Amino acid sequence: MGKSIREVQQVFEHTFPDKQTISFAEAKTLLQTLSDEQLESDDIEMFLEIMGYQNILHSDSGQPKQVDEEPTIDDILNMEWKPVSEPKMMEGSSSQGDYSRNTFLLKEYHESRNNQEFEQLVVDNMKLVQKLASKYIRYANHQHTYDDLVSEGTIGLMDAIRKFDVNKDVQFSTYAVWWIRQRIIRAIVDTGTLIRVPVHMFELIQKIRREEQAYEVEDSIPDRQAVIAKLGITASQYERAKIVEHQVLGLTSTEQDVSEDGQDSELNQFISLETHRLLSEYSKIYFDPALLAEQHDLKKLLQDMINTHLKPREQEVIRERFGFRDHRPKTLEKVGEQFGVTRERIRQIEASALRKLASKMRKGASREDYYWPEPMGG
Repeated sequence: MGKSIREVQQVFEHTFPDKQTISFAEAKTLLQTLSDEQLESDDIEMFLEIMGYQNILHSDSGQPKQVDEEPTIDDILNMEWKPVSEPKMMEGSSSQGDYSRNTFLLKEYHESRNNQEFEQLVVDNMKLVQKLASKYIRYANHQHTYDDLVSEGTIGLMDAIRKFDVNKDVQFSTYAVWWIRQRIIRAIVDTGTLIRVPVHMFELIQKIRREEQAYEVEDSIPDRQAVIAKLGITASQYERAKIVEHQVLGLTSTEQDVSEDGQDSELNQFISLETHRLLSEYSKIYFDPALLAEQHDLKKLLQDMINTHLKPREQEVIRERFGFRDHRPKTLEKVGEQFGVTRERIRQIEASALRKLASKMRKGASREDYYWPEPMGG
């Protein structure tokens, strides 16, 4: 990062002094300029929450987005933690603070190493763990439950408490997020999949995703060669990373067959928009739905499901979005222009259609039906 965390915070507070409302697009531009790298939207929103911004204005909706009803670290520090098994199960308090609780407890703990202060710090900052666990439970196809990730994240939080230097001019919450995230990612990499992904490969996949997400923001197709040049990697390294992302972290589930006794398969494991975003590259060789269907006798099955279970407009949106007609997937914006509606409306129609298809996925397929093509040469 070009600047220290504290310097970034100071620039932000000077540029956006009003904590009531902030433009997500402007915040993202400034953050990426200061950090000199592409950042994921979830990370940007978490940073804004930590900074205390209460409403995030997204340009595509024109409406401010409330930050989880507990938008500031002040609120986080005064929450009552309830050990439950589902995300977002903490209740906020109306009392106000100025980080003095964290600061005081950290100083007390590092002076006395008293377990009481340590345990209170864990409880007070558990919301950070829960938010990151909620984010990574949806990341790729791993075997960990939400509770698993909370447990791992809590260990990361404990490490942060032990290692935090109270003399440094850095907010503890910012410091803790890094430790929590690292612990959760390490758990996913080490034990979350049947095929272990080396850490360096996982990190390369993340770098590629960040670069390719910059194209998605502009509703354009990722430029493979430009990404390779930007990261200073070879075409072969890029291909290996995409195959690992595709087969282990993305479309191909390593923990269960496509269809098991009494369990429906989910179509969105193979063609969903969220999986497209995870894979990043819009390329036939990886996940063009029509190509995969033709290769494995799935085209008729998918077309029958679309015709049978979706409304006419949903059918058209799915066909255009995933390139069933011309093997050319289209962006939300392009499909929206075609139908004369906003990209957000297309996103809603698509999400509803995919949920219907997922619930109707026929039984009987085996894992061998979903063989993936060999990587391209290069």
